Amino acid sequence: MPETDFEAKYEETDVPEDKFVKVEYLKDKFRYKLETAFPDEGLSGRFWMHVRGGYKLYNKKGAEDRWYFTLGLEAPSDLFVDGQVMYMWLKYTNGDETADDTGAIGCKITVGDQKQTKVDQWVGDVNMSSDSADVIGKKWYKQNKYGKLTEPEYMANWW
Repeated sequence: MPETDFEAKYEETDVPEDKFVKVEYLKDKFRYKLETAFPDEGLSGRFWMHVRGGYKLYNKKGAEDRWYFTLGLEAPSDLFVDGQVMYMWLKYTNGDETADDTGAIGCKITVGDQKQTKVDQWVGDVNMSSDSADVIGKKWYKQNKYGKLTEPEYMANWW
């Protein structure tokens, strides 16, 4: 069988208990009605968006401390069409809201071809809202071109 426990394969596991935390950032807050979001599909019920993550502080030479998160969407499989691009994003800021530690991360995944997963990252205050002038009518890769890093600091593990 192929390896399916990628956390065990790619993550350092010898982190002291007081040096890591797992966080459920968004859960019940982002629950939507299918009939409202997708009125032409004839579906009823709800779908969810969630963000889970945390941090690990390794305190070892050669190991990098990490902040990590996963973006998730739970919806009926009829809404996922092969070849369709799904794009989720989140904004982050530190407590002082300084430009150095403020930005956004976008994650693109192609339904049916998860190896096409890609991360975009912006530095500074970015409006990723669907009603933003920098988003309306633009493909996912042309949205918010100012402040976008050529190479993001984050990586997408599609598994």
